[in-house]
Amino acid sequence: MRRSLARVPWWEVGAVLGGYLLMAVVISWPLAANLGTDIAGGGGGGDQSGYLWDFWNISQHGLSLWGTDVQESISAPFGRESPGSVNVTLFTTLGPAWVGSTIWSPIVAYNVTVFLALTLSAAAMYLLVRWVGAGRWIAAWAGMAFMLFPYEQLRAQVHIPLAHIWCLPIVVLVCLRWLERPSGRRAV
Repeated sequence: MRRSLARVPWWEVGAVLGGYLLMAVVISWPLAANLGTDIAGGGGGGDQSGYLWDFWNISQHGLSLWGTDVQESISAPFGRESPGSVNVTLFTTLGPAWVGSTIWSPIVAYNVTVFLALTLSAAAMYLLVRWVGAGRWIAAWAGMAFMLFPYEQLRAQVHIPLAHIWCLPIVVLVCLRWLERPSGRRAV
C-alpha cells in the first residue's frame, strides 16, 4: 500500500531534514565548526577553488540565466564567454550559492551547498522509500545509506554540483506515480 505524499506529517518532515542535516554535520566534522574558513574536501586547488571563484563571481556580478555573459577577469584581455544556459543546469548549486555568497562569503556558501546536497539527497531517498510503503526505520536507513554512498561522498568533496543526487529518487518517485494513472496532466 502506497502512502499519499500529502499525508506525511510535518513533524516527520522536520525530523527527517533535521536528522539528516545533523548526520551531515557529524560525518563532515569539524567543517561546521569552521564554516567560514575551511571547505569540504580541503585542499587548495582543483575543482573546489574553481567553484569558490564561481560563487564569488556570481555574488559580485549576478547570476545570468539567459544569454551570454563575458567574464573579463578570466582570459584577459578578451574574457571568457559564459552562456546562461550552463547556469540554468547548475541552478540547484548556483542558486543557494548566489544567495549565500551575497549574504556571507563564497566559503560559507560552498559549505552550505555541501550540507544541502547531503541532506536533501538522503531526505529524497527517505521520501521514495516511505512512499513505496516501507516503515520509518527502513526509510531512515535507506536515506543514511544514500548519504554515505561513496559516489555521494566523493562528489561532496570535489564536484559539488554532482553531489545533488536528490533528483534521482525524485525522478523514480515521479515515474512510479505516473505509472499508477498515466495521463498527460500527470506527465506535466
